[in-house]
Amino acid sequence: ILRPFAPQLIPIIFCFLLIPLSLLLSGTAGFLVWRNIAAGWETPIYLQFGDGIPPYALVPLPKLASQQPYDISLHLVLPATESNYALGNFMAKVTLSTPSNKTLISARRPAIAYPPLPSFFLRNPSTLTLDVPILSSYVPGSPRLLASVELGRQDSWMNLGSGEGREIRVVNASIKGLVVRHGIRGLVSRFPLTFAFLSATSFFAVTLSILGTCILPTMLRSK
Repeated sequence: ILRPFAPQLIPIIFCFLLIPLSLLLSGTAGFLVWRNIAAGWETPIYLQFGDGIPPYALVPLPKLASQQPYDISLHLVLPATESNYALGNFMAKVTLSTPSNKTLISARRPAIAYPPLPSFFLRNPSTLTLDVPILSSYVPGSPRLLASVELGRQDSWMNLGSGEGREIRVVNASIKGLVVRHGIRGLVSRFPLTFAFLSATSFFAVTLSILGTCILPTMLRSK
């Protein structure tokens, strides 16, 4: 009974069988687009103290978008102590290098810990937060980088007025990268889910168009 209609039915059945595969491939395409969109990041820093040099650390950064510009800074949480205030200016140094030990860039920026303004209603905080901008709109050029971080003063061996060493005290620290949004790349990073959905939809539409182009002539010839 169905034999006369077989030339028309086979392409239709074949098309319907391929639709789930097209949906799967479209979803995968959207997921890959979303996964590869550049995003900001933050990595903790575990400083080493007591080695006779300013506190330092070597930190592997998360995977970066190699052509995406980032604003890189240090986020420091310091004890609200008189020794940190008396230290005055100190330097924050960051050196970025590849895993093969090729130095890409090195930057030093000054920082200072200010005591909070006194308040009659609030207790003085036990810690203070300090953000030190290091690099502006930096394009890493490589997805894998190491950050060498150094905080403090080269004259840390000298004493302050009460006999404390001139070394910065740190509760915790991290290095951050914020995406600099420019042009189409910046628009994509601002609306990642929207562009992932558009990519999946476009892929599905193109796939259906290709299927229609291949199957429709077969159905017409069979008539």
